[in-house]
Amino acid sequence: MTSPSPKPPRESNFELLRLVAMAMVLILHADFLSLGEPSHALFSRDALAFSGRAFWEFLALPAVNLFVLISGWFGIRPSWRGALNLLFTVFFFNLLAGVVLTVCGESFETGDFLKSLYPCGGLWFIQSYLLLFILSPVLNAFIASADRSTMERLLLAFFASAFLLGWMRNTTDFSDGYSVVWFMALYLFARYMRLHRPAFTCLPRPVCLGAFLVCTLLNCGLFFLSKHPSTAGAMKASGIQTVVYESPFTFLAAVSLFLWFEKCHFTSRIVNLLAASSLSIYVIHKNPLVFPYFKDTCLQIFGDFDGVAVLAVMAGFLLAVMAGSLLLDQLRLWAWKGLEKGVGARFALPQKDERSKKKS
Repeated sequence: MTSPSPKPPRESNFELLRLVAMAMVLILHADFLSLGEPSHALFSRDALAFSGRAFWEFLALPAVNLFVLISGWFGIRPSWRGALNLLFTVFFFNLLAGVVLTVCGESFETGDFLKSLYPCGGLWFIQSYLLLFILSPVLNAFIASADRSTMERLLLAFFASAFLLGWMRNTTDFSDGYSVVWFMALYLFARYMRLHRPAFTCLPRPVCLGAFLVCTLLNCGLFFLSKHPSTAGAMKASGIQTVVYESPFTFLAAVSLFLWFEKCHFTSRIVNLLAASSLSIYVIHKNPLVFPYFKDTCLQIFGDFDGVAVLAVMAGFLLAVMAGSLLLDQLRLWAWKGLEKGVGARFALPQKDERSKKKS
């Protein structure tokens, strides 16, 4: 009996994409989520500020789609260990946030703290991704048995429904892309791209980058039309949503940027190490006890600075959030390894060192 073959090394281009996507999430949360959507009154008063905020928002909007595309590209291999590791990450940082705020003398609602300790911690992405994790064996079985034409027909129906019922009608099934239904569509599409390599996956990198920028500008244009008094009514009547993940332009922007990174082949142990902790950036700053401080800091930066200065200070703040989260995750990794050794066997969790056992 031979030992299992070692896991292939992580592809650093996709690991870098994880970090870029997480930086994009921070931009989203620092812009419209913290400051609110800019109004047409802002455009009339300061067109440059309106355009700049819209551009950064839509430049970053493909972030969530990118995370799911990466999962679909490589395929999810569900296990108890993977699910518990995901839930432990949320629980660890939510508990740590409560302890740190208590030690620092900050006040918060006990009910909010207790809710943050529930599985998934009230974070919508964790909830939807966990459901995708659970459903992945069914999706993988379909992918393994379906031929190319069958997958293409399903994807056509899936995305037509997403664009017509989600993007143009905002039905609860798609919920602006904040749902496992949308995640399933992205997962299947990414598997389709990798297994069947349709012609568009071979487009050169400059074309991919150009498509990403064009889709970003188209999203900006739709947003402007939704805010301008002369076109806002027509946009509302059409049902078209702008700041949503299942928008065709947001979807195409994500696919274009994904394919750009897919063609950037390189290896970096540092990138791989940092990307392994990338989820901590989202879990920490979006914690319900921590996010008010993140939001207040963003508001203060935008209130105290303007022009190039606000971009520089905001970039420094977001980089500090990323660096601090990646550093704190080393503590979480240490705690998880201890938990695996101590009680992992009771949950039938496979230990990493089993892969390196000698041949028997």
